[in-house]
Amino acid sequence: MKIDKINKYIVNKPSKIQIAKDDKWEEVWIIDLTKRLPTSEELREYLQSSSFNYVSIEMLFEQSDGIYIFGMDYNDHLVVKTPFGFLMYVIGITHRFVDFNSFVQELSDKLIGKPYMFIDEADAIRIGVVNHWISVGLCIVWQKDWPKHIQLSELRKKLESNQKLYKTKINYQGMSFAVNLKGFSPGICHWIKSPCCDKKGDSWILSEQKIIQYLKEWADIIVHE
Repeated sequence: MKIDKINKYIVNKPSKIQIAKDDKWEEVWIIDLTKRLPTSEELREYLQSSSFNYVSIEMLFEQSDGIYIFGMDYNDHLVVKTPFGFLMYVIGITHRFVDFNSFVQELSDKLIGKPYMFIDEADAIRIGVVNHWISVGLCIVWQKDWPKHIQLSELRKKLESNQKLYKTKINYQGMSFAVNLKGFSPGICHWIKSPCCDKKGDSWILSEQKIIQYLKEWADIIVHE
């Protein structure tokens, strides 16, 4: 994945931050950046409120064509050595956001110590209902080492295999491109989620056109008729 391919889609500043423990996104803590940042005391209280193995943070970018989400998991390999320090730093730099490219570069430099984010290709490309990834279920579109092409009929079969995901009233669907899923040293698991649905009435329906577009532009995966 190349940052310049992502960068052109994200122009507006992030509007919200959300934090979750152990992938429990249904219990996410949402922070509205248009109001105020959490205090250090509030952040400590959140971390101490229940035990967890790891914590994740996502930044939501509302654009004209939908909401893009950039996220990452904390791990012990980072320069910042505590979940509290990790979250404080990411929240601070998010508040100072100027453009997506420099935002990602600074996060890489400060958290890992070198350019890292969105340099390697995605380990997996998955589609889910935002903040309901586990309860609704995921569609695995592609994984590393799979061929970089797919038949349209095969893609359609994948997308339609979970009708609760294909058409839903719960929330909009996102297409996740995840890099370094296992968080190997000296790196960090990070991802970008693109909007991949259309709103029709009170339901969101997966958009085949948008999914094919992101497969081609962000992952160089071609869908054949």
